[in-house]
Amino acid sequence: AVKHHNRKDGRIDILYNEDEKYHIISIRDDGPGIPEKYQEYVFEKFKTLKSKEATGGSGMGLSIVQKAIDVHGGEIHLKSHKDKGCTFIIKWPKKIAM
Repeated sequence: AVKHHNRKDGRIDILYNEDEKYHIISIRDDGPGIPEKYQEYVFEKFKTLKSKEATGGSGMGLSIVQKAIDVHGGEIHLKSHKDKGCTFIIKWPKKIAM
């Protein structure tokens, strides 16, 4: 969120909640957002919305996060609207299947 924010005075909030099955962690920012047509794209390996030179990244971050969450039986969802920021919602199981 920090690397992709479009302002120096931006805000990033990390929120926690839980239900019977999951720890629910939300990472919310007030940055540029991700257009709907790219929201699944950002979870693919080696994919970035900006050039690798501009971000300094490899395009692997969110794909690694998604893989780790999937392996442990969790979920990750993205809610975003252009120019209104992003919220990544991670549902991490309280009991991890072995």
